[in-house]
Amino acid sequence: MLPNSRSGNAADPRVKRTRQLIERAFEELLNEKGFQALTVQDIADRATINRATFYAHFEDKYALLDSFIREGFRQCLSATVPASAALSPANLRQLAVAVFGYFELLYAQHCTTSNKQAIEPLVVTTVQEELYRFVLDWLQSDWLQSRSLPGHGPAGARTPETMATVISWAIFGAGVQWARGDRGQPVEEVTGQVVEALVSGLSGVVVAPAVDRHVPKREVMALAGRR
Repeated sequence: MLPNSRSGNAADPRVKRTRQLIERAFEELLNEKGFQALTVQDIADRATINRATFYAHFEDKYALLDSFIREGFRQCLSATVPASAALSPANLRQLAVAVFGYFELLYAQHCTTSNKQAIEPLVVTTVQEELYRFVLDWLQSDWLQSRSLPGHGPAGARTPETMATVISWAIFGAGVQWARGDRGQPVEEVTGQVVEALVSGLSGVVVAPAVDRHVPKREVMALAGRR
């Protein structure tokens, strides 16, 4: 679900101001009443606008939630890792820390008991989509076009789309799991483990079976498949 596009010129200061009023009212009411209980009329009253003005900007409160989360997360990512930054372990870790911090804030402020069931599926879907797009743009940036993608072989051996999926889902999945739990493990520690797994791969975990020189290779593969 994408932000509603009926609001006219988004660069118009009046449009920006109205959207800010709506989003501020929405955030306040989300914390006060919970997502299920709040209505478009509640938002319009708090923002001191009429319902017609609200609908000129957003289709419904679900579209507003999507825009609120999507834009907030985009700002978080762009402020953390510039698009021109190198895809280094240090920058990957910085990205992971930002994602974990965003999830921590979401679960502490918005995905509370009253809101969790209603908005968590929408929130995590939106965050995952935006994280994937951010990482894909990063991989496709000019800085990487002149170099090989991480790993063995030429850049074409692993597509940017596949690499973006692996990187974004690893960070996203670990971040959600951490935010849903007791958050006892320090962010620096868990993000360090995530980035290490991304950079080093599974070579230290996955062990290839020993091959008996007297046993045909296809038989060894068949035995391994039955384990």
